[in-house]
Amino acid sequence: MTMMTAVSLCDALKIAAKAENDFLQFASVCRIFNIHDRVSPLNTAQEDALDALLKLVVKDAPRWAAWMLAFAARPYRASQMQPAIGRCLALADEAALHAYVDAICLQPNCLGRDEVKTCLDAFANRVPLERRQAAWTMAFARWSKWNFNASEDHSSPIEITLSNIDFAIVGYAVECLTPAEREKHIADLLCMVERAEHVWHKSQLQFMCYIYRILSNAQPFIHARECSDDRDKWLWSKNGKYFFSHLDDPYWRLRCGIHDISSRKL
Repeated sequence: MTMMTAVSLCDALKIAAKAENDFLQFASVCRIFNIHDRVSPLNTAQEDALDALLKLVVKDAPRWAAWMLAFAARPYRASQMQPAIGRCLALADEAALHAYVDAICLQPNCLGRDEVKTCLDAFANRVPLERRQAAWTMAFARWSKWNFNASEDHSSPIEITLSNIDFAIVGYAVECLTPAEREKHIADLLCMVERAEHVWHKSQLQFMCYIYRILSNAQPFIHARECSDDRDKWLWSKNGKYFFSHLDDPYWRLRCGIHDISSRKL
């Protein structure tokens, strides 16, 4: 690592690509996150050198998976790398894409949301519809299983929330579903809300969590109505929320602990 700090970042990346040494390659990338300049954007030469190095690493599936755990699990910690990862994924196989999607530490908040968007937008700009659909479908499958930490006993959402892979889920809603299929999905979620009182819940808190998970699941699909294929609009404001109109009823507001429905309604 000390040797890699003796040369410029660009030279370090180039040396690592030629060295065929796993440690040197990893160490050279870690140079990007030097505490003094980790928020500085990469210049064109550095981007090109990083692209070349990632193209070598992605050929080794186990090592690529390990790198994704290091640099994509929490992408806000490696923000400068995300465009390069996206460009590399555009040239890689499906296994590499799976490794990326599986590595992301799913979170019910906006941490890493913009960085995931940056990576996947770089990917989407370079691949045909079929490959984008494959990526969005992978992400949707993982997101659905995660279901806003539904399997965790101590996870209790008490508001409508975001996820850090919303960009991919909106992509699924826009490019993998027809408008009719998307509306059916939204209608099915609305039906679950309307029938929530017919499902057994251990407590009022569990009832509220059930409602808010459904509403959180609905957000990307509702937003997809408004943004069509314009990827610049696939992420909505972290403060924007969509409510079903019947939740404005005083009974439901009291039942679900909803105190402010100033957001857009369906």
